[in-house]
Amino acid sequence: MEPTPKVTRDDVEQMVRRDFPAEQFEKVMSILDEIKKNSDDARASFQLNILKLSHGKIELLHRNIDAFYTNFAAQPVPQITRKQVERIIHRDFPAEQFAEVAAILDEYGKKVGSMKPTESSLLF
Repeated sequence: MEPTPKVTRDDVEQMVRRDFPAEQFEKVMSILDEIKKNSDDARASFQLNILKLSHGKIELLHRNIDAFYTNFAAQPVPQITRKQVERIIHRDFPAEQFAEVAAILDEYGKKVGSMKPTESSLLF
């Protein structure tokens, strides 16, 4: 299996300049900048994939982004109990890291729990 090539913001800008009319560059980039991902690499890769599907048409760009978030948001979120989380931590981490990992997950849960549904869905 070949490694996935690293994608950068420059690659995204180059594709926008190649596929969209010059007067739409700023608009397209501002639309793409609304996409949130956990890392810049993941964000650029996702943006590039959305651009490929959009074929240089801003209407398709909007439709593809909306479709992704609609389909993603429509997926049921599995309910998991604190006991299940603790079991996973015990299984996957050394015992001395239990408290640290649990604290990190608790902090993340507070952050996500305080967001509006649209904000938390944009994290992924």
